[in-house]
Amino acid sequence: MSLFGGIQTALSGLRAQQIQVETTTQNIANADNPDYSRQQVDLVANPPYPPPALGSTGPGQIGTGVSVASINRITDSFTTTQLRLALAQQAAGSVAQDTTAQIEAVFDEMSGHGISSLLSQFWNSWQDLSSAPTDPGARTNVVAQAQALAAAFQQSVSQLDQLRQGLDQQVGLQVSQLNTLAGQVAELNRQITMVEVTGEHANDLRDQRDALIRQIYGIAGVSVTDLSNGAVRISIAGVPLVDGTTVTPLSTVPNGSGTTDIVGPNGTVIQPSSGSLAGILQMRDQEIPSRLNALNAVAARLIAAVNAVHSGTGPPATNVYDLVTPNTPVSRNFFVGTDASNIAVNPAIVQDPNLIAASRVANGPGDGSNALAIAALQRDPSAGGAPPGSPTIDGQYQELATAIGNAAATAKNDADNQQVLVSHLQQRQAQIAGVSLDEEAAHLISYQRAYEAAARALTTFDAMLDKLINDTGIVGR
Repeated sequence: MSLFGGIQTALSGLRAQQIQVETTTQNIANADNPDYSRQQVDLVANPPYPPPALGSTGPGQIGTGVSVASINRITDSFTTTQLRLALAQQAAGSVAQDTTAQIEAVFDEMSGHGISSLLSQFWNSWQDLSSAPTDPGARTNVVAQAQALAAAFQQSVSQLDQLRQGLDQQVGLQVSQLNTLAGQVAELNRQITMVEVTGEHANDLRDQRDALIRQIYGIAGVSVTDLSNGAVRISIAGVPLVDGTTVTPLSTVPNGSGTTDIVGPNGTVIQPSSGSLAGILQMRDQEIPSRLNALNAVAARLIAAVNAVHSGTGPPATNVYDLVTPNTPVSRNFFVGTDASNIAVNPAIVQDPNLIAASRVANGPGDGSNALAIAALQRDPSAGGAPPGSPTIDGQYQELATAIGNAAATAKNDADNQQVLVSHLQQRQAQIAGVSLDEEAAHLISYQRAYEAAARALTTFDAMLDKLINDTGIVGR
């Protein structure tokens, strides 16, 4: 090999070290970018000289320098996948934690002003009336306590309905955001395939796409498939959302329950398995309706139990009397409505509390036995026609309140545990793909020294050529 070959070898070293310095500088510049994956230069030795040949008698092959084979992202597909799945579960858990906490706040049992406290005050007002059935203040208090209790039931239903409608609105917003992210991924697919068809690596574009995919996972658990041309396919519940550069947007349509469904292009209803959308749908369609049904059951039982005794229809059936017609048995419901959404005190009784049937004795205004029977419903497991083994009305409500509290606590614990997992995976990913400034600084020094050495070799070859060309001649001329 000639001296000119040595110059080319030294020059290849200069170029290689320059690219390594530039790559290291890019890593350092993005050290605080959470969506950036550390890049690394892959160097390979150039083919040696001379090429292998039969019968070669030379001293051996001589190296011809180095080339940059590629600049690669440092990633780990397993950790990336696990982090995506964990982020999807975390998003669903966050929705559950937030929603169950709001449900718990609706019932407000910790403040002492919830339905449980109002039930006790309601029963106590009947107990007081049984001791003073002709006292206008006691009768007015019964009406007031009953109205407060009914208002609490209705307010709880209204707040739960508002919470459910708010979640339903979030479905539309999340679907819109999902479609937007899908469009951005499709555009990055287009750019990546244009770059990589030439044999280059679209590292920064892939980082941007991975960041978008993580956001998509946070909204809905999806399936991501890498395509041979560098693009990806994203499917949700088996329905393609992104296929290369093609986007199939989702939409929302009203359903028969007063909320909206997520549908694909062919009208198929989509049920995400994880992500915030899965959490929203679970809270909207299962958790809140379950609590509403339980609350309605308590109110319906209260209405049935109080009305049965107040009207004298039993069991057992008996004559009951008010102060307006004390000699004539009456049969008047104390409550109107059917459940927690419309429970209310009979308007006629609100207008005239003397219509309260507190007595079971004809022309016996001092008798409060019927009011006492209503007060006794507080401790009657069979009140309202409940089957044997049932809790009391108060106990039934306490079971609901306890279930709500337990659900909120469980959701918080699950969310906290999921956060720990996400943090662990993020740290793991940072260890693999993150930038260490200390490590990059060490690389920078190493590449600088290698560059200086290659430059020194280039200077040496230059001096040798100068000596050969300018300072040598033919002897004797």
